[in-house]
Amino acid sequence: MLLSNDPLETIWDSLLSHDPAEIQRVFNTLDSDSQKIVLLHLQRMVTEPGWLPVQQQSAQIALNILQPT
Repeated sequence: MLLSNDPLETIWDSLLSHDPAEIQRVFNTLDSDSQKIVLLHLQRMVTEPGWLPVQQQSAQIALNILQPT
């Protein structure tokens, strides 16, 4: 995980880190409304154009961890 002075950037760095334990740990620190917002944003990253392939891959990994089927 990269250290940042911006808490929001730190959260997203963790959520897109590919580290299952870190992704789950950070997600669990968020309140219910924030969790919903994160999941919606990750879905947009995966499905909407304009994101880099590496960003889409990271978002998909996070979704797979946070919403296992």
